[in-house]
Amino acid sequence: MSIWFFVWLILSLLTLGFLFWLIYIFQSQQLAWKKFSNKYSLRYDKGKFLDSPTMSGLIEGYEFDFFASEHETESSRTSRKLTAIEVILKNRPPIDFLLASGIMVAISKHFDIKGEWKPAHKAWSEAWVALSPNERVMEVYLDERRLGIITKLMNVKNANILIINKNDSLILRMDIADPLMAIDRLEKIKAMLQKTAQILELREGESNFLKVAETKVAAMNIALAEDDEGFTTDLRLEDDEHEENAQGDEEGQGDQDDPNPQSSSENPET
Repeated sequence: MSIWFFVWLILSLLTLGFLFWLIYIFQSQQLAWKKFSNKYSLRYDKGKFLDSPTMSGLIEGYEFDFFASEHETESSRTSRKLTAIEVILKNRPPIDFLLASGIMVAISKHFDIKGEWKPAHKAWSEAWVALSPNERVMEVYLDERRLGIITKLMNVKNANILIINKNDSLILRMDIADPLMAIDRLEKIKAMLQKTAQILELREGESNFLKVAETKVAAMNIALAEDDEGFTTDLRLEDDEHEENAQGDEEGQGDQDDPNPQSSSENPET
């Protein structure tokens, strides 16, 4: 028998093995997601053959959405599929902001939110990004408890986190390299995201407090701008006064050299 027959046989077996493995992954995922959706009365769609299912709906008052996401690799030549879970929070702080980790850092550039800063937390990674036009208000909102749960979520293995507050909605999203084929794994991710959402939501009276903080920061910025303008004006006035004094000194020096120019030209008769 030819060696090429054995090469073809090996390649065929590898291809069939990979196909059966994919079928096992998708079927296990569909079974787990179907059970999970039945438990929480979610909308479920198993999708096409060898396609990830989707499910969405309310879980204990929070709007959840489970689906497959696709991201380009660093070379932009290929893409990788992840499992995405989004949670829409019930209320939001009165200022836009974005927090991202993993591959979500590159995605954050597509949102029109300016002003990068580094949250003051020991577990915050230099590889993550935090954006907001008002750092001082975010320092008030992102207290130790909130930063603690956020950094814990961002450190989950193979997880990429995006938290964005924009256009009147606060969304918490996790894209993870895990098909979530077991219902206990789904329960764990759900509980983790739900707890984070509860901590991120505003407490009673906190919205007004943050609005006051934002107003104070705006007033402080105006005052600083006025101080800068006044400082520049004072410098200009001092320079003008210095020039006037210098001109006066030059004129005085000229008068000392020739105190009575007319008397020197007169020739009195004798």
